[in-house]
Amino acid sequence: MKMRKEAKNGVTYTFETDDLASEAIDIEVQPGIEYLILEYGLNIPESKKSFSDVKCLTIKKGVKRIEIPNTLFPNVKWVQSESNRFKTGNCLVLNEGDIFFTLFNTFCKKEGEVIESDDITAIKNGAFSGCESTNLTSAFDACCGDDIEPDAFAGSAFAKQPFINGVKMAGNIVIDIDKTSEEIIIPDDDYEKAIFIANTDLTMVKKLVVHRYETARQVSYETNFPEMLVLDTNDSLSGVEVRELAHMPSSAVSYLKYFSISNHDYKTIDGIVYTKNGKMVVAGSLGLEHVVIPEGVEKFGHSAFRNCKIKSVVLPGSMDRIRAKAFYQCKNLKSVRIGDNVDTIEESAFAECCSLKHIDIPAGIKTINDYAFLNSGLESIELHEGLLCLGRKALFGTNIESVHLPASVKKLEYNCFGSNLKELTMETFPSGFGAACTMAPGPFDVNDKIMKVYCNGKYLYFPRSIKPSMSSDAIDEVVEYFFKNPRIKTVSMCKYAFSMSCQGKVALQECLDFGSESAREHIKKYSYYIMSDMIREGSEEFAAKMVKAGLVPNDILQKMLPKAENAEMLTLKAYMLNQLNLNGVHEEKISYAI
Repeated sequence: MKMRKEAKNGVTYTFETDDLASEAIDIEVQPGIEYLILEYGLNIPESKKSFSDVKCLTIKKGVKRIEIPNTLFPNVKWVQSESNRFKTGNCLVLNEGDIFFTLFNTFCKKEGEVIESDDITAIKNGAFSGCESTNLTSAFDACCGDDIEPDAFAGSAFAKQPFINGVKMAGNIVIDIDKTSEEIIIPDDDYEKAIFIANTDLTMVKKLVVHRYETARQVSYETNFPEMLVLDTNDSLSGVEVRELAHMPSSAVSYLKYFSISNHDYKTIDGIVYTKNGKMVVAGSLGLEHVVIPEGVEKFGHSAFRNCKIKSVVLPGSMDRIRAKAFYQCKNLKSVRIGDNVDTIEESAFAECCSLKHIDIPAGIKTINDYAFLNSGLESIELHEGLLCLGRKALFGTNIESVHLPASVKKLEYNCFGSNLKELTMETFPSGFGAACTMAPGPFDVNDKIMKVYCNGKYLYFPRSIKPSMSSDAIDEVVEYFFKNPRIKTVSMCKYAFSMSCQGKVALQECLDFGSESAREHIKKYSYYIMSDMIREGSEEFAAKMVKAGLVPNDILQKMLPKAENAEMLTLKAYMLNQLNLNGVHEEKISYAI
C-alpha cells in the first residue's frame, strides 16, 4: 500500500494514499519539541514509539479523533484544544456534546501529579496505563460499569495497589476484587456511588458490604450476584427500594441468595427484612428455603417474597391478612401454614406457585381475593366454614378437580374456578354461580368440560361452556330454581351447552343417571351433529356409550359408520354394527350413504 507523508513544524505525519485523509496512521516528532501542534487526527493505538520531550499538546480545530497509547507522549502535562471534540485540561478527553466526556489518556503522570477526573463519564482501555499517580480531582460520573472498559486501569498505580478489605479502587470505581476474601467492603461513604468496572464478576463473592443504595443498584446482570449483599447505610429508603435490592432478578449464572440491610428504618433477621419495630415483613431474600414468620409480625409489604426460592412458610397468628403478591412466582413453594387470625388472602398472593399442590384454608379466612392462586400447581384445596367470597379467577389455571364450598360462601366471582374442575359441592346456592362456573368457548378440550354440581341433596351435570344466548344471570335462575325447589327432581342442562359434542355428553349422563326423556329426545334429534363432533374430536368413548345406550337412530348409525372407520375408531364401529343388528338391520343390508 502506498503511503503519503506530510511534514509541518518538525512533525511528520504518515497517511494512507488518500488526498482527503484527515487521520494520520503514524507520526514522527523531532527531538526537543515541547509544544506539539496536532494538525491532524491520529489513529495509532498500538504504536511503540515514544516522544518524551513533548509536554503540551495543542489540538487544531479540524481534528476529530485521537487514539494513541500513553507512552507516545508520556510527559504531556497539558492539552489545549481548539477543537470542539476535545476538552482542554491535563488529560486527553473526548467531548461528546458537553454531556458525556470520555477519558482516553492520562499520559504517564508521575506519583502525586493531579489527574483531572471532573465530569468524566466513560474511560477507554489503556487510559491509565503507565500512570503512577492516584491523585484524582473528583469522583467519576459514569452511569454504570459498561462505561468503564475492562483494561482502563491496567498497568497503572491503581492496579498495583494492595487489596483493602478485599477491593482495589480508583476513586469511586471498583477495578478489582479479591475473590478469596470472606468479606468485601466497598468504601463508598464519601462518593455518590461506587461503580463496578466492566467484566467484574461477583459470583464467587461470599459477602459484599456497601454503604449506599446507589452502589447496591450497581450489582446486576453485568456483575452477576454475590452470595450475600449487605447494605449498611444511613440513607432513608422506601419499602419498594428495599424489595428491589432483595429481589434482584436471577441471571443465567447466579442470583442474590441473601440480602441484609441495617439502618434506622429496617432490620434483617435470618435473611428477612423487617421494619425496625418488627411489625411488618418488608422483603425476604431470594435464597431462603424455609420461612417461619415470628409472632408479633402483623403484616407483609406488597410482594414481600415475590420470586423467592422458598419451599415452606409458616405464618403467625398475629397476622390478619396475606398481602397482594406476597408469594407471587415462588415456584419452589410446597407447604403453607396460615395463622388462625388471617382473614384475607389478597390478590395474586400465591399466583404462579407451581409447586404448591395442596393448601388448607383456615376457618378464619373470609375472603380469597382475585387471582389469589392463579396458575398455581394446586391439585386440592380445603375450604372451611367462615369463607364468604372467592374472587375473580382465584383458582383459575389450577389442577383442582373437586371443591367443597361451605355454607358460609355467599359470593362467587367471574371464573373463580379452573377449567379442570369436575365436581363442585355446595351447602347453599351462592350468588354469581353462572359467572364463576361458565367459561368462554374455545377449543374442543374447553368446550366439552362438564362439571357435576351437588347442592341440597340433588345434583346436575353442568356444561362449562354455555351458548352465547344464555347469560350467566339466566343460568343462575335455572340452576338456583332447581336446587331450591324440592318438588323438582331433575333438570336438563344439555340444551345450554355451546358445542354439540358437549350437549351430547351432558344429555348422555342425564339419560343414564336420571332417565331424562327430554335429554333422550335431544340426542335423537341432534344425533347426527353430536356424533359428527365426537368423531372429529376423538371422543370415541362417549360416542360408544351413546350407541350402546340405544340413543342413536338407525339411519344416523349407518351415516356415521364410514366416519368412524375413517377415524380408525374400531371400537365405536363395532358398537354401531352390533346396535344395528339388535335393531334388525343386518350388516349386508347396511347402506353406507352419507
